Amino acid sequence: MDSGFIEQEVSLVSDIDSILFKNRLELYRDGVVVASYSVGIRVDSVVFQKPNASAARARGMLEGIYWMLNLSQQLADQNFFFLYEVASDDRLGGGGVFDRSVHPMESLLASDMNMLAHNWDCFYKGIYRVNTLLAMLEEVPDFKDEVESDQIKGEALFMRAFFLAQLSALHGEIPLPLNSDDVSLPAASIDQVYGQIAADLQDAIGLLPSENYVNTKNGRATKWAAQALMARVFLFYTGFYEADQMPSAAGEPITRDQVIAWLEDCVANSGHQLADDFHELWAYTNAFTIDDYQYIQDYMSETGKDLSYVADFNQRNPESVFAMTFSGDTGWDEDRANCNTLALYFGLRGLQNLSKTFPFAGGWGQAQSVSPALVEAWLEDNSEDPRLWGSVLDIAEEIPNYEKGQWDFVRETDYSQ
Repeated sequence: MDSGFIEQEVSLVSDIDSILFKNRLELYRDGVVVASYSVGIRVDSVVFQKPNASAARARGMLEGIYWMLNLSQQLADQNFFFLYEVASDDRLGGGGVFDRSVHPMESLLASDMNMLAHNWDCFYKGIYRVNTLLAMLEEVPDFKDEVESDQIKGEALFMRAFFLAQLSALHGEIPLPLNSDDVSLPAASIDQVYGQIAADLQDAIGLLPSENYVNTKNGRATKWAAQALMARVFLFYTGFYEADQMPSAAGEPITRDQVIAWLEDCVANSGHQLADDFHELWAYTNAFTIDDYQYIQDYMSETGKDLSYVADFNQRNPESVFAMTFSGDTGWDEDRANCNTLALYFGLRGLQNLSKTFPFAGGWGQAQSVSPALVEAWLEDNSEDPRLWGSVLDIAEEIPNYEKGQWDFVRETDYSQ
């Protein structure tokens, strides 16, 4: 007898994060259709079968975890890094008169209750993905060896620690989900949050191989990144919360001596090192425009140095311990997450003709302006420090054809990042 219910059974080969009913049933992951099914006029239920645990699925899930870091800067003015920059003493909240979310940031004020909602959502989705992956790892039957399993687990734990560290730095006490259960959680205490961060990083340090960074996949967490993040979190926790040690959910608290030992290991064995010259960290020393940028030509003449960009022709930056990776395959909407949207927000406002800004491109200027107070303090402290003008663009001096007051620019100064 016909029950009157129409059921379509769907076997998933990959995780999804959204479902869309149009004329078809479409399943999405990270904005891409992963499966599409013809459906009748009536659909009363969709049954999702749990996909089988496999090494390929674990690797795919790990990619999805990293993607949440990229997606978090799709809306750059809700991104953790953007807030850190604008709220610091270094930059002013610029952009236009209607860019109201950025203007209060420089004064540590809130524009609205949801000003960081996108970043919050992305990072908690990332944590949920980590928890789902960790729960599955013991069931995977086809890892090549324990090294592959440890690598995936170590990277996932690093990412959970990273997400939690940024969320707590922005929001203080936060919910602390450690499994994929769909439940509402109260905020955990600061010690619980940082205890979990420390435990995740301790495990990641033990699981990830002691391999020279040039042999690792760019944009992926390494043992060295876990050691460095542990030190950064330790400094924040002990400084901001005025403590001598940092709690760890794994047992004994993290001490200063432990952190120093991890950093010494990183310095001695990671392969990371400082660039030969500070200016080589910045893209204005790239092979295609270095001859056209008078500032750097003058610097090379004065010092007798022949500079080259550390990342020219896909080289690895020896100073970069952990970084996001992007592609040029982008568009609007969610596709913006494929590219470095932060650069668009930080870029010289106005999108004026490149002949007026070369070798720099344009953007929206929401965090373009460097505070004159920073420049004045730096000059007073050490006027010969090459890092000042290596980091700060003196607009009138270096790109004199730039036209100020583009669009409806507010908080514009004579200096740009």
